[in-house]
Amino acid sequence: MNQFIYKQASDIRALSASFNAFSYKKHAHAEYALGVTLNGIQQFSSMGNVQSSCPHGVILFNPHQVHDGWAHNQEKLDYVMIYVPEDKMQEAMNAKTPIQFKDSVVYNKTLEHLVYKVAVGVLNTCEAAVCEEYFEELVAHLDGSVEMIGFPNEQRRISIIKEMLHESKGEILRLDDVAQEVSLSKYQLIRLFKQSVGISPYQYYLSCRLERAKCLIEETKEVYTAVYSEHFVDVSHLNKHFKKVYGVTANTYAKSLIY
Repeated sequence: MNQFIYKQASDIRALSASFNAFSYKKHAHAEYALGVTLNGIQQFSSMGNVQSSCPHGVILFNPHQVHDGWAHNQEKLDYVMIYVPEDKMQEAMNAKTPIQFKDSVVYNKTLEHLVYKVAVGVLNTCEAAVCEEYFEELVAHLDGSVEMIGFPNEQRRISIIKEMLHESKGEILRLDDVAQEVSLSKYQLIRLFKQSVGISPYQYYLSCRLERAKCLIEETKEVYTAVYSEHFVDVSHLNKHFKKVYGVTANTYAKSLIY
């Protein structure tokens, strides 16, 4: 049986997932995502490479890093994840410029323990102050043991495109406008984006719409505002795409937030 449980506390969202016959569609999160593989082998493709996280592996995704995910050989997979807003992470690390993880999978017992501690704290609905203390412990270790790097200059054009797609709230995607902003033709933009990110600009834009829909659901605890705001045809249309990215329908996700 596939199971996806989401909880949120102190601006940190946590996921407890257990599945075998399920695979995530390629997508990206606006937040930093940190997870621990508890059982089984979690595989995903990102930036043109397929990687694996075995038990005790720590998964580290940067904001807007496109990835998918599945259980190796459809064997049972259990893991937890936490999603931390970009500004919260930068503030906690006292970073003046954007930062990103160098590696997507690492094996570090202390880091594994601290990520798991934050996830369990949020999932068990600990008080916000307690979750903040757990998060501070995690950040202190990240600063000392996980190498982080600034965005390379060659990625700045892609970063601008991603930002424009992410900020296109309530608008129809106009590739000509985006291409003009970065001095490319529409077809150069599509080709460059797919080569660098791994999905098309439209697929990334759909991922952004789903991310915004999720945030609206978290704010309102219902799905109709998200359907209207992000121009989905109806609830079924939103549910179809939402489940491919988050493992549950938008309706189920909204119900999980009411407790």
